[in-house]
Amino acid sequence: MLIVIGSARELFGAGKLMGYQVFPVVADGGWFTPLNLMLLAPSAFFMLGGLVWAVRTVLPAQAEPSEFNPPKTEEPGK
Repeated sequence: MLIVIGSARELFGAGKLMGYQVFPVVADGGWFTPLNLMLLAPSAFFMLGGLVWAVRTVLPAQAEPSEFNPPKTEEPGK
């Protein structure tokens, strides 16, 4: 999971992967404007949260069981 996050941050932050230019940047006549925020540390936390949310949405078995189950109450008049 960390490799996916690191790769995505590098790709969208600089347009490169492992030193090779993948997206042609505007400064070199290309179309991609690097997202400098992706190179900062907080972007990894946002991406990790999004990735965990996506995995738990697709695979509900990955979510923890609820720690609190409210007590069952009877309806009045029964």
